[in-house]
Amino acid sequence: MVGGMFVLAGLMLIRSASAVTRPPATDVVGSGLGVLLTSGFTVFAGWALFFSGGPSAWKMSGSLPLGWLPAWGSAGLFYMMLGIGALLCVILTVFAWRQLVRAIASAGSGPPGPRGLE
Repeated sequence: MVGGMFVLAGLMLIRSASAVTRPPATDVVGSGLGVLLTSGFTVFAGWALFFSGGPSAWKMSGSLPLGWLPAWGSAGLFYMMLGIGALLCVILTVFAWRQLVRAIASAGSGPPGPRGLE
């Protein structure tokens, strides 16, 4: 799953580096890739929050001297930071879906095509 998110991020970078300029309000493919990427981050963060074994399963070690915290305090800090990260991923996903819905709505309401359909 993480490899797929890296592939999506690479596709988004390659697509943004192309010389074709697209107005952000009508870029359905770019918005769709953004939805897939942020949804993947949200699923991964949710999985890590709900189905991980906690701080002991992650073998946490860092440069912060947290030895003065009791075991329940460090576990609470772990889940709090993971929960904040998951909440941020959910917010980003909601904004990405909003952008995709706007892009789909504006793509259908453009000027008439070559056949003169209105």
